[in-house]
Amino acid sequence: MNFMYIDLGILALFCIFSAFFLYKNKHKVKREGFFFLYKTKFGLKFMDNFSKKFHKQLKVLAYISITFGYFAMAAMVALLIYNIFVLIKMPVITNAPPIMPVIPYAPQIFKIQGLPNFYFIHWIIILAIMAITHEFAHGIFARHMKVKVKSSGFGFIGPLPLAFVEPDEKSMSKKKRKDQLAMLSAGSFSNFVFFLIFGLIFLLFISLSFHATTPLYGGGMINSSDIKFITLDNTNYSLLELKNINPNMLPEKSMVYTDTSSFVLTRDLFSQQYKNISNPENKTIVAYFSAPLINANIKGQILEINGLKYSDPQIFAILNSTTPGQHIEIKTDKGTYNIIAAVNPSNSSKGFLGINYRSPPKTFAEKLQSWAMSMNNPFMNYEPFNRDAFSFISVFMFWLVMLLFAISTFNMLPFGFLDGGKFFFLTMLGITKSKKSAEVWYKIASLVIVLIILVMVFVWLWRMYLFKIFI
Repeated sequence: MNFMYIDLGILALFCIFSAFFLYKNKHKVKREGFFFLYKTKFGLKFMDNFSKKFHKQLKVLAYISITFGYFAMAAMVALLIYNIFVLIKMPVITNAPPIMPVIPYAPQIFKIQGLPNFYFIHWIIILAIMAITHEFAHGIFARHMKVKVKSSGFGFIGPLPLAFVEPDEKSMSKKKRKDQLAMLSAGSFSNFVFFLIFGLIFLLFISLSFHATTPLYGGGMINSSDIKFITLDNTNYSLLELKNINPNMLPEKSMVYTDTSSFVLTRDLFSQQYKNISNPENKTIVAYFSAPLINANIKGQILEINGLKYSDPQIFAILNSTTPGQHIEIKTDKGTYNIIAAVNPSNSSKGFLGINYRSPPKTFAEKLQSWAMSMNNPFMNYEPFNRDAFSFISVFMFWLVMLLFAISTFNMLPFGFLDGGKFFFLTMLGITKSKKSAEVWYKIASLVIVLIILVMVFVWLWRMYLFKIFI
């Protein structure tokens, strides 16, 4: 069954449960503007105990949190301004608006290339993690500063769920400015800390999920219309006859023949491309060369070639200098294989094994990816132990890490209802020593953020739609 249907079912159940809960507890739900809040005492004792147990550590973290708040605020303002120039200069590569609410199915709706699907089940779990870590941090720092926390709980702003911690505003306003800044920045700082924690967990998960499978066989692209027949278990089939074959019952290897060449398809490669292969129209498929390496039925991970370990850079020179008929010894963790090099079809003076390899990583990003995915052997394919489980968990972790970072910085923008708004107001109050002047600067900052966002949206609309209409 398509996972989207399961996810939509979970969304429907969540909506039904939420509506039933709000109706059942309507006398306990308080409306405050656009917010519908269900106040509880959940977690208040934990906040008290945590703030007492780690009093010294929180005292140091308060300064780090404030410093982070200023860095995050400056970085987000700079990023928004930079995005304006990017939108003006760069070609349009996505339909997504520059400012987009984080909602389920956003990548699917806007067809954003390069981003994985974002399902409701991902969204609701991530939202809970972000909200709990954010609000509990506010509460812990409030109790550390001896500010009473009146309640905690959850609620809704429109259809969107939220969590909250309610400190005593009067008590908070009487605290030193430094203490108030620490309480305001604590939520974003907490999200950033968990971004680092889950980021490391994500890297560890990826590094433990992949294992070497088959050697990297040399291959190329062929057109399905050029295929004359395919041999499965010593029986020849035309492409039309393949439609009667169960793709789940394919042999380990299949031979593909064209007028001029022969190729090999492994079971996985055949299954992945079955629709294109069984279609006689012009469809491009990937196939391996019928070469000595793949025909030797090597088992296990390649460890050495002619006595040199796979990590030895000289091994590539040996492969490039192979001559026809030369004996090549390949040692794996399953045994030792002696292979005779064939004639290279593109250069008869050179030998041909049909082995491929990944070039050594050069950039930092390539080295990080190679290290994170434990792809140390350049001659081997790597796959996750369980594709479905890896796909679900990795996509969830990707969105969790990305959104934790996004909320930790976005929330510190000097704008309106965000923590960064009051954080900026208190900062200007400390600088100007005048509440009236601080309010003016606060309004100016909020207006600047609004103008930046409006400019970004207008530039995006012009590039995507208006330019096509008027030009």
